[in-house]
Amino acid sequence: MTAAAVVIIVTVLTSSAAVDTAYTSSRCLRMAVTDFPPFLKVQRTPGGLRVSGSFTHINNIIASFLNTCVEYVMPEDQRFGNLENDTWTGIIGLLTRQEVDISGIFMFLDVRRQHVVDGSVWIYMDEKILAYKRPEPKADLGGFVKPYTVLVWCMILLALVVVFVAMVLTQLTQARLQRRLQEISLLGITKEQGTKGSRERKKAGERQDEAGRVGELVDDRVWTSWQWSMATPLAQSSPWNPRGMSIRVVAGIWLLTALVISSIYRSNLKAMLILPKVSPPFTSLEELLKTSIPCYVLQGTVLHGEILTAEPGSHLYKLRKQMISHVDVPRAVKDLLQGKHAALIPLTSHLNIQHNNFLRTRTCSIYMKPADLSSFPHRYLFPKGSPLVHKLNPLLTRLKESGVLDYLYFSDIYHGIKCLKTTTTTTLLRPLELGDFYGVFSLYGGGMLIAGLTFILELIVGVHRHNE
Repeated sequence: MTAAAVVIIVTVLTSSAAVDTAYTSSRCLRMAVTDFPPFLKVQRTPGGLRVSGSFTHINNIIASFLNTCVEYVMPEDQRFGNLENDTWTGIIGLLTRQEVDISGIFMFLDVRRQHVVDGSVWIYMDEKILAYKRPEPKADLGGFVKPYTVLVWCMILLALVVVFVAMVLTQLTQARLQRRLQEISLLGITKEQGTKGSRERKKAGERQDEAGRVGELVDDRVWTSWQWSMATPLAQSSPWNPRGMSIRVVAGIWLLTALVISSIYRSNLKAMLILPKVSPPFTSLEELLKTSIPCYVLQGTVLHGEILTAEPGSHLYKLRKQMISHVDVPRAVKDLLQGKHAALIPLTSHLNIQHNNFLRTRTCSIYMKPADLSSFPHRYLFPKGSPLVHKLNPLLTRLKESGVLDYLYFSDIYHGIKCLKTTTTTTLLRPLELGDFYGVFSLYGGGMLIAGLTFILELIVGVHRHNE
């Protein structure tokens, strides 16, 4: 929708809602404003207030409908207004003292404000959101173990132990069975030779030889089973070939399992390196309270008052420990973009920050999540009992239903609206850093160190045996 189209629509709407000629004040319509970028930017100049932004267009439509001019007034504390020491501050204070006729910006009308001011029809339904700097992928020392979860790694380790024990037992059982069969086939049915004593001595010697062969057999089977079990998932060759139906079945199952495990590991690791996904540190107010991240809340707002008066045990009450509150909005935005703290702000404020940051960096560097707090309507506020409420409500309803207010309201933050479509997880491409390989290098280095120490111990033991 172009500006010319908006002018035409506004002209038709105001003409259809006959211009009010009963407003015969000798002065201009006094509107209370404060800096609310980008919708309203207020600067003090020697000649008075300089006001710009999309709100000025809406305010001019109201003044044109009332057949008068606009005079802007800004409170000394430049705040929206809060009840402090039984006295209203900011814009609400100007309205309660009837120093102005209407607020020049949309404001929230809570229960306490309803007792001292009146509100127009609601114009825009806003909500509170949590904003924080979007996490970026960085070098991860333990990234090589993240393709699988801890539970999966434990299951793989358990499977490795089970396969190792199964291969050892299968080989020993198979070897014993083959040896018994060989002895039976060689001996056959032979005659007894020698005396009983000679037969006993022969059996004793055979038992000693068998014990020696069994010891060597166990050592050999344990080593080959361990080497095969470890080499298979690591895609390393092994000189041992399984023999026998039973051991081949066990080895074949482990080969197939190791192929699946290693293939999935390599594909997941490659995907993590190509398109790394970084999840945000929190996705709700409850999760934020479990972290140590500070949270900024604009001082003097309705939300700030709700936090200070929240019931013990509630989420807002617990937020006090992490809350940072002041009125220096530029500093708060700068700290938010640098990741020094999160922010509990209206959605419109978030869109403004995203829009301005996108103009500078061409990126959507802030993510947002709903704070799961009740939504609140924005509306114009008037002094209690003001006749302007009933005069302006029909006009505001027409402008809202036609979409003109939404267009004027969001025309200055269109980049922020585009950033809402971005996903929470980060999938930005980045070049690999040396830190990405530190974990693997440490693993290889530790293996080489253990192998070197083992080799030295073998040399020491060999020299000691040779001297004996």
